[in-house]
Amino acid sequence: ITVPVVIDPTTQSITVRALARAEGGDWEASDPREMTTAAIPTTPAQKVEFAIPVIAQSVPAVRLQAEFGARLSLNGGQRTFAVHAPGVIEYELPVDAAVLRGYLGLEAGAYAADNPHPSDGAEFIVRLRRADGSTAILFTRHVQPHLHPADAGDQSFEVSLPPHASGEVLSLEINPGTADNASSDWTYWSNLTFETSP
Repeated sequence: ITVPVVIDPTTQSITVRALARAEGGDWEASDPREMTTAAIPTTPAQKVEFAIPVIAQSVPAVRLQAEFGARLSLNGGQRTFAVHAPGVIEYELPVDAAVLRGYLGLEAGAYAADNPHPSDGAEFIVRLRRADGSTAILFTRHVQPHLHPADAGDQSFEVSLPPHASGEVLSLEINPGTADNASSDWTYWSNLTFETSP
C-alpha cells in the first residue's frame, strides 16, 4: 500500500509507524522508524540534464510581410504576433538554435457564431531557407476551429531545427484555409522561443 505524505521542504527527518488491523481485531502499530527527508545534493550531470536551454539574446525579424497588417500584443505575459493570413515573418537563425517552441492559432472572434464571414481555417508553416537558396518545410499545421473544436485557442508546437550555417533563415508562414479564403483569418504566433540543444 502506498500512502502519500506531504512534507514541508524544510523538514530534515520524520518518524513513521505502520498501522494494521485484522478484520474485527484491534489496531497494531509497528516500532517507530526515523527517515531522513533532506534533499539529496544535485550532481553535476543532473544540473545539465535539468537545464532549461534558452538562447538569451533576442532574435530580430529580418522580414515581415502581411497583406492585411500585423501587430504585437502583450497580454497576460504572452507576447503575440498577430499576422493576418497570408503573412510571413523571417528570422536569421542563431547557429546554436536547435528547437523553436511556441503557440499558434486563430483569435476567437474569427470563428465566432455571430461572425457573418467566419474564417474557414488557416495553415501554419515553418520553413528553412538555406544559404544556397534551397528550402525545406520543417513543420505544417492546419487549424479549423469551425470544424474541430480542439483547434480553438492556443495550439502548442515544437520544431526541431536541423544543423544550419550562419545566415540561414527560418520563415514562419501563414496561409488561408483550404478554400484559399482569407476572410477573418485573424491568425497569430505567440511566445516564440529558440532553444539550444541540452
